[in-house]
Amino acid sequence: DANGCIGTATVTVTVDLTPTGVSASASRNLICPGQSVDLFATANPVAGTVLTQNFESGLGSWTTANNTTGGSNPLSTAWTVQTNPYASPNAGTFNSSGGSKFILSNADLGGSGTSVFTILQSPSFSTVGYTTLNVSWRQYYRALSPPEAFIEASTNGTSWITLKSLAATQGASTAFVVDSTNANAFVGQSTV
Repeated sequence: DANGCIGTATVTVTVDLTPTGVSASASRNLICPGQSVDLFATANPVAGTVLTQNFESGLGSWTTANNTTGGSNPLSTAWTVQTNPYASPNAGTFNSSGGSKFILSNADLGGSGTSVFTILQSPSFSTVGYTTLNVSWRQYYRALSPPEAFIEASTNGTSWITLKSLAATQGASTAFVVDSTNANAFVGQSTV
């Protein structure tokens, strides 16, 4: 061409989320081999829900683990998808008032002397492009000897950071409530 440059190159950029208000520019429009160019881009912050689960179709890609010990029936404390309303053999009726299903881990089912350690884990997800992050859920949590329940997050699946400890009863068996916690420490992570 008139500037003495020859050849072209194509670069593919993969965007996980579709941002709005995208603006892109370069410090120079033409470059020759060996020269460099600065690329600039801006976009409006990404909004919306990263991950949601209502258990209407079962666990989906969520996983559970039950490491409960002691008591007369430790296996019965495992996370289980239940249908609304659910009559527990020892804790009355549960009704989440949202959808036809919910998930339950009932420590009382393990019997006296049970040390409950159950895990409900979401699939990993990306928070790249987000500027704030909040985790919210609907629950009935009955506290016995606090704290007993923890909302945790990890970027590697091994080291976990507690976002919130539950130490007081929240909601009721027939009136689940919304709770939430800030997770901004995990903004911009490709795997959470």
